[in-house]
Amino acid sequence: MTDSRVLAGMRRDGLIVHGNRRYGAEYATDVPELDRLTARGCVPVVHVGQVDAVFALAAYPVHWTRVLLWCSRDVTAERSVGRGDVDGDARLRVWEETYADLEARREVRWSVIVRTDRTSPDESAALIRQAVRDRAPDRFTPAHLLRGAS
Repeated sequence: MTDSRVLAGMRRDGLIVHGNRRYGAEYATDVPELDRLTARGCVPVVHVGQVDAVFALAAYPVHWTRVLLWCSRDVTAERSVGRGDVDGDARLRVWEETYADLEARREVRWSVIVRTDRTSPDESAALIRQAVRDRAPDRFTPAHLLRGAS
């Protein structure tokens, strides 16, 4: 957590890999934190919601495992209600924006795609751990998501 003044300075100094605004907040992935994690031998986990962010992160010199976590729009709505989100409409708009982003960028490949509405959290974690451990290549496209299985 930080403020806009610090973020502006980090941007000026080239220390922000990617940033965006959603849900009334500003999010950023910064080089110093990625450096800190990798220096400790940790695997950085970065949650982003835009394909451009995936490409921006590729500039940081580590082996990235691209994981696309997905669920249907209906399940997104149900989960939002279940969590008591006060911004459920905004979350559905983001789902639609993300779907459109994937639709427009069909060529992007992922190491693993997990349907979180069809896979338990434990199974999802196991798939991701295996992809990281095996340094799985980016070979899957979300075409099956974009054929009406949304």
